[in-house]
Amino acid sequence: MAQTDVPFNPGNGHRPETLRAGDPGIEPDEFGEALRLLIRSKLNDGRLPYDSMPRFWGGPGDGEQCDVCDTLITKEQLVMEGIASVFTSKKPVQFHVRCFYAWDAERRLPQS
Repeated sequence: MAQTDVPFNPGNGHRPETLRAGDPGIEPDEFGEALRLLIRSKLNDGRLPYDSMPRFWGGPGDGEQCDVCDTLITKEQLVMEGIASVFTSKKPVQFHVRCFYAWDAERRLPQS
């Protein structure tokens, strides 16, 4: 499939990065696969931590940027925020709820 500049946002129905804007609707497996590949890429290049988060919390979004999909977390969505035990950035890591669970599952897989 063709690459696109349309951002991946599990919260608002935008297409994953690996799909072209205007393509027919995507199947759940394609959606999950695109999210998994995006997370794997960010884990491999250090933009997301492999380490667990000893502390995290959630609440209503307020325009935060999701560290997985790089889109805003709106007031209608929930944000998951945590501090990684070993992550070079001092700021908390912020996720859409779906992105958080996908990151947590993907980081536990063997590193490639």
